[in-house]
Amino acid sequence: MRLSSKVVVAGLSVVAFGALISPALGGPSLKKLVKKEVSKQLANAQTQGPQGVQGPPGQTGAAAAPPGGSLPAGTTLTGVWAPFNGTGCSSSCITTAGNGVSFGYTLGSRPTAHVIPQAGPSTAQCPGSAAAPSALSGHLCVYVGVTSSGSTAGDSVALLDPVTQTNGISVALATAVTTPIGDSTVDTRGFKLTYTDGGSNISQASGTWAVTG
Repeated sequence: MRLSSKVVVAGLSVVAFGALISPALGGPSLKKLVKKEVSKQLANAQTQGPQGVQGPPGQTGAAAAPPGGSLPAGTTLTGVWAPFNGTGCSSSCITTAGNGVSFGYTLGSRPTAHVIPQAGPSTAQCPGSAAAPSALSGHLCVYVGVTSSGSTAGDSVALLDPVTQTNGISVALATAVTTPIGDSTVDTRGFKLTYTDGGSNISQASGTWAVTG
């Protein structure tokens, strides 16, 4: 057991008071009195008790899925996206940029795709934001962070199955109107994202995504 600082301080206070008159009476110096009092307090302190019985071991956690393996149900993955196309026309026109995104794992079923524009709002299936992406089980949520034109009329984001490109969604960023493509789902391993800028010769956008098995 550690010696209480209050006990030591109290003891030293008494020593200090006695030291004020001790040298005048030919007694020991303050240094000797302090050393003596500390030794006394340490000697009187209670010793540490015996160590308690060790508790039972905890349960072994579930093994993590290897990269490329099956994603456990309820597990959420997050990432970023940032397509860029700087080789458009010389004046205002429609330009498109795209890239593919891999989950790194295989989901148990095809996730339903959603896009949350810059101004939101979040939805029941996609309750997060570009700064903190999240998704309910069975859903892919893509959050738009920044676009080259500020999400003006004509701007859109499309999420497609990269294998067939016949399923997914397209969302007009200015109005948040969603157009289903096929069954609105994407592949269990990832998706293709395209950003269309309706009024600039440079197409650039970035954001985040989340998918939950």
